[in-house]
Amino acid sequence: MKSQRQSENPGAVDGRRLGVRAMRERAKARDVELLPSIEALQRQGITSARALAKALNDRGVRAPEGGDWQATQVLRLLKRVAKG
Repeated sequence: MKSQRQSENPGAVDGRRLGVRAMRERAKARDVELLPSIEALQRQGITSARALAKALNDRGVRAPEGGDWQATQVLRLLKRVAKG
């Protein structure tokens, strides 16, 4: 018996890979856009992920999915930026 992945259409798998790549590209572009704001907050002494999330929320900056920032999202953004 084949697993679901083995029986999938190869074109669907390629399409999914392209979708993931597009999501990563959008995240990278958003990171570049937000980095100056985050660096400015860090220069003001706001350095913890929780405090950065609160500051972004207080300034009306929406998280990638449109909601409020959480510390985990800030940490992921900082990790992506550090990777380059």
